[in-house]
Amino acid sequence: MQLLLRPQFKSVEKIKTIGSTYMAATGLAPGRADSHDETELSGENNVITMTNFAFAMIKFLDDINDNSYNQFHLRIGEGFFYSINCM
Repeated sequence: MQLLLRPQFKSVEKIKTIGSTYMAATGLAPGRADSHDETELSGENNVITMTNFAFAMIKFLDDINDNSYNQFHLRIGEGFFYSINCM
């Protein structure tokens, strides 16, 4: 997806596509080597990034609909979870 190439969405990772369902997440690899932005580690920033990604998807789909004979619709669901690591 073209949106994933944008710098503001560098922390968004596509998980899978099943039929017409597209699943993506942020915050899966906090502190990874290519991450130089410390704010990327915060949970709030992950929610903001994912919300902005959802709005960008809406805009992208609206542009497709305006330039084609299709009328695609988008439903979005977001969840925010803290992970607990146990040994």
